[in-house]
Amino acid sequence: MRICVDRIWVCGFAALLLATAAVAAPPEKDRPPAKPGPEAKPAVKRAAPSKPLAVRVPAGGRCVAWIAEASAAPVPATGDRVTLDLDPSANTATVLVLDESTGYAARTSVNPGKPPAEVAFAAADFRLVHRLVIQVTGKEGRPLARGRVAVEDREGQREAKVLEPANGGHVEFADLATGAAKVTVVPEGGAATTKEVELAVPKGETSQTYAFAIPEATAVVDTSAAANAPAAAGPAAPPATPTQPPAAAAPAAPPAYPYPPPPRSDPTASFFQTVLGFAILAALVYAAIVYGRKQGWTIQGLLEKLGVRPDSGESAGAAAVAMPPAAPPPPVVADPSRCQFCGEVKDAAGNCACSLGAAAFATPSPVGSAGASASFASPFGTPSPATGAGPRLIGLSGLYMGHVFPIVGDGTIGREVTNTIALEQDTTVSRRHALVVPSNGGYLLQDQGSSNGTFVNGARVSESPLRPGDEVAIGGTRFRFEV
Repeated sequence: MRICVDRIWVCGFAALLLATAAVAAPPEKDRPPAKPGPEAKPAVKRAAPSKPLAVRVPAGGRCVAWIAEASAAPVPATGDRVTLDLDPSANTATVLVLDESTGYAARTSVNPGKPPAEVAFAAADFRLVHRLVIQVTGKEGRPLARGRVAVEDREGQREAKVLEPANGGHVEFADLATGAAKVTVVPEGGAATTKEVELAVPKGETSQTYAFAIPEATAVVDTSAAANAPAAAGPAAPPATPTQPPAAAAPAAPPAYPYPPPPRSDPTASFFQTVLGFAILAALVYAAIVYGRKQGWTIQGLLEKLGVRPDSGESAGAAAVAMPPAAPPPPVVADPSRCQFCGEVKDAAGNCACSLGAAAFATPSPVGSAGASASFASPFGTPSPATGAGPRLIGLSGLYMGHVFPIVGDGTIGREVTNTIALEQDTTVSRRHALVVPSNGGYLLQDQGSSNGTFVNGARVSESPLRPGDEVAIGGTRFRFEV
């Protein structure tokens, strides 16, 4: 009995040790793998070394080249050469070259297993439009939200892309042959629309943009909601095409259609700009006036420089003229018995009013003693001055035609009544117009600064000797000088 109890204690203790060892041991999956022996090492497969491919491009351009199936960045050309790395394990390799100065690209395919020694591109090979942007709009000119856009160039290459709202209505294609191409757009819930387009990069640009309008398409982007959205939530750029070089710098995508309207002008700003303009103009005028005063400029001086000589003492109703009115021609008298100058009948001796003076015009007075005579009455109410021997001015035409004015001493001529020869009825005569003075046994005519000038035989003079028979024009009357 005692032996059985001991055996039971021994078995229990052994079972406890086994249970403790099972709990303390890590699970099978957490155990470190056993180190394989030399026979368990896997064989390492080494990649085949890349093969260099020489590419020759036209000199003078800004060309970059790359392999379409590789992930390497485009390599810029140095001069007319560029070297690319080929993967010999690849089935095919497409060599693409882009001339960044024109926007056109060229391509060719080579066998990576047996590549040629050199691939050469001529200028005529660059006939691919590297970047084509198609802007699709629907109802009310808004960007199309969803659809499918496909392009087929003239060489039969076809490429299709899906249009989503995040694209903002535009998709991009790369490396399409120039010339006639077909663009097909299938909007969401609508029929396919195909249009022909001529693929060619505009001069001075590196990409082509084509607007494709489908007015009946209703699945469009709400531009008003897009405008109110935060700037960070703008439309995402379309996915890059497989043939597009990863490091090539692409022009910025065109803005979503329709474009924002031009800013309106602020009426308040326009008002202040107008006021500022007038203030500047007034300041310039004031500065000119102040400068003119310092220089001694006057209005009368400026008018005299322009050839106008104003008469400061003229009456308000007098009209200032630069030149005297042309004297009317003498009356044409067909009758030989009448004077050709004054038109009066000559006497038996051949004299007339011009030569006889006011005595020829004396008429018997209707009242008074017998033999009494009255001087000829002037049409202006002023009697013609008496005449006699000596120098005189005889009116030939004009307001004072037929009047005889004797010259005594220094004969002053003017519109004021204080002059020796007062021509107060002629408003074109200055107050002190001219002066006749004896000189060296003859007579000298001097202009006194008149406004309309003094003329002798048709020429304006400031001073001129007078000879018998000379014609003198003063104001609106033409006189003949006699001695």
